[in-house]
Amino acid sequence: MGNEALNPILTPEQYDQAVRLANIFMPYAGRQRRALFEKEPDQTHARLIHYTTAESAISIIRSKRFWMRNTNCMSDYREVQHGYDILQTFFSDQAKHNAFTKALDVCTQGVALEAIKMFDDWWTHIRFSTYISSISEHDDLADCGKTYAATQILSGFRSCD
Repeated sequence: MGNEALNPILTPEQYDQAVRLANIFMPYAGRQRRALFEKEPDQTHARLIHYTTAESAISIIRSKRFWMRNTNCMSDYREVQHGYDILQTFFSDQAKHNAFTKALDVCTQGVALEAIKMFDDWWTHIRFSTYISSISEHDDLADCGKTYAATQILSGFRSCD
């Protein structure tokens, strides 16, 4: 993990498709993302902050890698299970299950039940192999650090759309 070049994981077409799917399945996140880049005309980046230790920030800078943490190792480890419980409650309501199936099957017949089965088959993997990291949007770096512990630092990242 030196200074070698990082290869993009997605092609531009795959990236566009991922954004479209994210807007369908995570509409709130999509609206937030669009709002972030619509604040100023011709804005091409945003200031994102990751709260971390100085040691971790140096590691991020040196390795050019941003590590994520397994959700089972975090204090709020039940969040993934809570999301699953919400899905279970939603799909246990037959009217909602039917509406979901009908909406997706308009695109491709049978795709809804296939997606549900695929998700169910992957649930154990999702539950134990979900990794997250916390990043916040901040316009003013001076404000976001005022209440942060002296032993921690703010790592600023420039995000380009």
